[in-house]
Amino acid sequence: MKDEIIAVKPVAQLLGEDFVIPSYQRGYRWTPKQVEDLLEDIYAFYKDKEKAKNQFYCLQPIVVSKIDGSYHLIDGQQRLTTIFLILQCTEDIRKILGLGNFNISYKTREKSEEFLKNLDMSHREDNIDFFHMAEAVDTIKEWFASKDPITRTDFLQVLLRGGDDEQNVRVIWYEIYGEESQLIDVFTRINIGKIPLTNAELIKALILSEQANVLPKSNEATRIRQLEIANDWDRIEQTLRNEQVWYFIQDNVKHYENRIEFLFDLIANNDSIDPYYTFRYYSNRIKEGAQVVDLWKELKTLFMSITEWFNNREYFHLVGFLIATGTSIHKLINWSQANTKSDFKTLLKNDIIEQVELDNIENLSYFDDNKLLKDTLLLFNIISIINSENESLKFQFDKFKEFNWDIEHIHSVTTEMPERKNHQEDWLEEILKYSKKKEVIAIAKEYLNKKPSERDFEKSYDKIVRAYSVNQEIVDIDDISNLALLDSGTNRGYKNSVFPIKRDKIIEKEKQGVFIPLCTKNAFLKYYSKGVERMTFWEKEDRKAYKESIINTIEDYLIN
Repeated sequence: MKDEIIAVKPVAQLLGEDFVIPSYQRGYRWTPKQVEDLLEDIYAFYKDKEKAKNQFYCLQPIVVSKIDGSYHLIDGQQRLTTIFLILQCTEDIRKILGLGNFNISYKTREKSEEFLKNLDMSHREDNIDFFHMAEAVDTIKEWFASKDPITRTDFLQVLLRGGDDEQNVRVIWYEIYGEESQLIDVFTRINIGKIPLTNAELIKALILSEQANVLPKSNEATRIRQLEIANDWDRIEQTLRNEQVWYFIQDNVKHYENRIEFLFDLIANNDSIDPYYTFRYYSNRIKEGAQVVDLWKELKTLFMSITEWFNNREYFHLVGFLIATGTSIHKLINWSQANTKSDFKTLLKNDIIEQVELDNIENLSYFDDNKLLKDTLLLFNIISIINSENESLKFQFDKFKEFNWDIEHIHSVTTEMPERKNHQEDWLEEILKYSKKKEVIAIAKEYLNKKPSERDFEKSYDKIVRAYSVNQEIVDIDDISNLALLDSGTNRGYKNSVFPIKRDKIIEKEKQGVFIPLCTKNAFLKYYSKGVERMTFWEKEDRKAYKESIINTIEDYLIN
């Protein structure tokens, strides 16, 4: 395929044009609800008197290819046919206003063209196409009948205002060129594959076609510049396909077919429900005089900032933490662009200090401060990696965001006793698999060998937890000294295991390649403890050393 034309056209500019529905397209299938939704959307736009003159309501893309003077409709048949029917149902007003309609013909269904023009409802049962068209006509007429008489005139005027500076209804016009087989491929991709045109694809076509308009007399210069943009585009997309980069800058809450579209969304500050808001943002900027070279430079500058953050170990961790805990990337971009690198890092640290309550870390409660605890433990892991002498070590934000992460008790507590019978049995099977204590193994076997009616899991649970508790007492500790980050897959299946069992499971998981946060692993290996006498217990001195390490590590980095 050669050149493409992309624009935002008022519906008025379609009047008088000939549209052909190719043979590979199915017939008209919109339901009354879809027709009514379109009418209501346009009506809501018309009723909003606060809109500025140059605002418009934008329909989704109409994809066409001009062949022998007519536009072959590749995508948008349902929307365009509905607009045609609305205009047919307001023919009396159009004649008064001196306005016509566009034409729709069919490669293989000639009678459909005749039905559209005449709207002879006596033929509505002749075939399925006529039936749906008739249903649409009934819906349109009933909808107008429910409004004030003047609504038909005002509605039609908004629908058919033709100026680029007027409040009107427009379509995203995407004109492509190619052989029929190529056009069928495009149709198949959009309609059969259920993959709609994305903002990124529309913007790419807009930029490349606009670049051709900038240098109309120099085809070679245009070709080279287009090739440069296309190569840059592919390089950026390939970089964003790296999961470590992608999850570093966002949570993948919104699916992007083309990940470069996320960068366009950032520049457009897109928080709209309009699926083509970002494309319209760029289209408007070009109409207002923005140069393609400047728009592309803007995107590359943003991309370079992100890659600089990613490649700088300290920026990577500070920015990654803030984004992972809910800070807007827009704010970080603005800070980066408006400050020196040193001041930018200071702003990042200050923002983290405001987010994490440094003076209150040791008082945080598992039940009352869940998010703050999770953020604090994440920060502890991140700062520990920053402080590490291993310069190749980076926090795996992709793994962290891919799975659900829980705050887990390092030493078991009574409140997390498994409740379901299958989880209780799994919990005891883990005891048999990992425990080396004969008394504990005996308790587990005794329970499992009993008849279900004779089992009392709570008693067995208490005995086992007590066996791994200092001074044989169960003490429920719910502050940060007894908490760590674990992914749900490792530790949520059947609630808390006792300390030594969980420790062995974590070691086994890490051997299998499962991501275990650095500080979680260190805690279970007792790296923070000053002296290790009993590896099967998480004792008071272990908790104290662990909590002190959390507080000192965070305060030393952020303040001292």
